[in-house]
Amino acid sequence: MKSSRFSKNTVKSGLTLLLVSILSTGLTACTHNKHTYSRANVVEAITNLCQKEFSLDVKAWDLPDTLWIYVPLNEPLIDNGDFSSSARAAIHHIFLVLRRVILSIDNRPQFYSLVFSDIKGNGADLYYIGNISDMIKIEANMISLGQWQERELFSYMPNPKAVGDKEGKHIKRYDFTMGELIAGLVRQGLENKFGSGLHKSKFKINAIDAYAFNKKIFISADIEPISQDKGLPVPFDEMKKLLRQFIDLYNFKDIAEIELHDVYNHKHRYYSLSVFMDDSNS
Repeated sequence: MKSSRFSKNTVKSGLTLLLVSILSTGLTACTHNKHTYSRANVVEAITNLCQKEFSLDVKAWDLPDTLWIYVPLNEPLIDNGDFSSSARAAIHHIFLVLRRVILSIDNRPQFYSLVFSDIKGNGADLYYIGNISDMIKIEANMISLGQWQERELFSYMPNPKAVGDKEGKHIKRYDFTMGELIAGLVRQGLENKFGSGLHKSKFKINAIDAYAFNKKIFISADIEPISQDKGLPVPFDEMKKLLRQFIDLYNFKDIAEIELHDVYNHKHRYYSLSVFMDDSNS
């Protein structure tokens, strides 16, 4: 099994190709069928479509703000550094079903969480978590594919508890909040900035933590420079930039306190939302 960080890059690049394929399938026709599905029957609609059209036995749960879909697979998710054929097909089909239902449902939930699990081998979970309004926006050509990807959380992790779990019992389901999504996107942005691409060989990520709770957003990063190059990005500045970006993007105002901690550089700050969004503050 590849490391989680390597697999996250695999997941992101692999998903790009899958989403391009999905967006080119002509599914736009579904947008003309207004309220084909009822929110009250969304679980039944999803499970029936997955079974009848793609022979996928999935579980779904409709929480007040979050739609969960669990997809147990009998083959590894990752094979030789890329999606396995079964995982690729399942991801493609689940996104098709999700879009088909979401685009023609009344009273849409705010978030979705898709979980693909290897239940046959050593066990692993692959999560895709996003804001349903962003899915609507990409359908309407209001945002690009790249922008959608930046707004979706990816998580891959080995998990022996997944082995044999056809019902999704090992998945802890709950309602997401916008604060949690934003905190997760900041964490993911820091991982992408300092753990891949141009800066991968210039920094060592010791730890990144991010959460939102009781109207507070907390971001902590212990990111160590291992290069003497000049002009390298500063973790504290990057976490501020990312957090401002997503707060502004979602026009999120339900924040009483923001706490940022750059562990390596010994910089720890507290902000109110109004002070934080003022670009003149350090």
